[in-house]
Amino acid sequence: MNTGQSEGDGQSGFARRAAWLTTANTIAFGLSFIAPLLLVRTLSQTEFGVYKQVFQILMSTISALNLQVASTAYYFVPRAPEKKLQVVINVLAFYGAIGAVAGALFIFYPECALLVFKSGDLSAYMPLLGVTILLWLVS
Repeated sequence: MNTGQSEGDGQSGFARRAAWLTTANTIAFGLSFIAPLLLVRTLSQTEFGVYKQVFQILMSTISALNLQVASTAYYFVPRAPEKKLQVVINVLAFYGAIGAVAGALFIFYPECALLVFKSGDLSAYMPLLGVTILLWLVS
């Protein structure tokens, strides 16, 4: 079967995509290495502590609420391709519901962070954190 490409074109395209991916990963690593160094130099000690606490809450909540529901699509979609849209909608609805509950908790009861962290500065960021968690889970 002739697809209009020679064998060399496929290898060249693969190498080009691999080079772009490697470049992007290198840039991402560099930025993730430099960002904390810049933040610790520009923020005060209290601001940096609040930033770390907010980031800890965000990552812990996302990890706890992920529940690997999206990976079920890898099982159900190949078994029933005609229900692909239904499976995707179910996954999005699940993450939307879980994210809405977590977001509502953080928006309407921002003091919940004080149960773990004893910082009064954290409550001001909780509503924004709730919206972030909702959007991150659904995305």
